[in-house]
Amino acid sequence: MGLPFLFLAAYILTNIIEFIPFTFLINRTTKEKGITLIIINSLTLPALWLVLPLFYDYYPFSFLVAEFLIVIVEAFLIKLLLAQSLLKSFEVSLIMNSLSALVGIVIM
Repeated sequence: MGLPFLFLAAYILTNIIEFIPFTFLINRTTKEKGITLIIINSLTLPALWLVLPLFYDYYPFSFLVAEFLIVIVEAFLIKLLLAQSLLKSFEVSLIMNSLSALVGIVIM
């Protein structure tokens, strides 16, 4: 399987996995939540896939740093796009990304 297929599979799986907690933790319409999540993951997932391989020799450490940075960026995007408090946005981002990272680790 080529890299474009793997990226697309990861993108779709990430959106599905993260939509579950996003649905329960954010009080907006399903359409708003779906569009927001797609926008957020369209901005952050490519960055993760482009940057992480550069640090493959330090993969466990760079994976944790990258995930932490993604949590912060996505928290600000949730705050900005859905007018949530920063604390709520961080909580939602941390839960979503922990879940999708865990699933990613398990299936790799």
